[in-house]
Amino acid sequence: MHRALIILLQTAAAWGPRDKATKLPRLWLPTAAPVIAGETTWPLDAAQRRKLGKVLRLRRGDALRVFDSGVGEWLASYEEDCVIAKERTRAPATATPLELFFAPIKKKRTSLLIEKAVELGATSLRPVRTQRTERASIQALPAPGVTTAAIAAAEQSERLDVPLLDAIVATDAVKTDLPLYVCAARADGKAPHLLDVVTGPCAVLVGPEGGLTDDDLAAISAAKPGAVAVTLGPAVLRAETAACVALAFAGGALR
Repeated sequence: MHRALIILLQTAAAWGPRDKATKLPRLWLPTAAPVIAGETTWPLDAAQRRKLGKVLRLRRGDALRVFDSGVGEWLASYEEDCVIAKERTRAPATATPLELFFAPIKKKRTSLLIEKAVELGATSLRPVRTQRTERASIQALPAPGVTTAAIAAAEQSERLDVPLLDAIVATDAVKTDLPLYVCAARADGKAPHLLDVVTGPCAVLVGPEGGLTDDDLAAISAAKPGAVAVTLGPAVLRAETAACVALAFAGGALR
């Protein structure tokens, strides 16, 4: 407990005080054209107007932050039906690759998994159909592309990009150019812990409730030669918890 408290205090000190700008609400507005201070405007759709005007209760002229991976983050002014760029606060930056392969779970828990994965730094969300994946869970997946949960998590977590949700693939179609760590092994001393093997950008794969079958593991190994089975520790975790732990371990190792 004493050691954990020291680490927490050191982390808080490293963060330092938050400046006024970081307390402003953030809104993701994908932008293809260059942004020019005082000239670029972003029209707001009905949902965005409701969020800013009704939920956040912004008034005309109030400040907020607008972001997108291609243009960075901008201080902007709320004008009811649009926002106007004022000043760039962060330059564009490329996130360190960290892919998450996951088996779909029940609808509300999948939304939670996506939200927390984005907050923890996942740059790609890649559902996988395993032998124990339920049909209802597959049908409950959001459509591939940008998801509401990912947008909200990106706005919350101060990141500049919004990861996309890929179309679901079978275990024999798991492909990635990154090292793949399959979180399927027991903590029996035979498999390495994820923390002990991550050395750079990577992909992690977590299975469904009940775990991956031997056939799943064989298919993944054939699709991605060199995939490494790892453990996350002795606890038996729910699928969404395992995804969060894997991303936290992998992301922490990258920092």
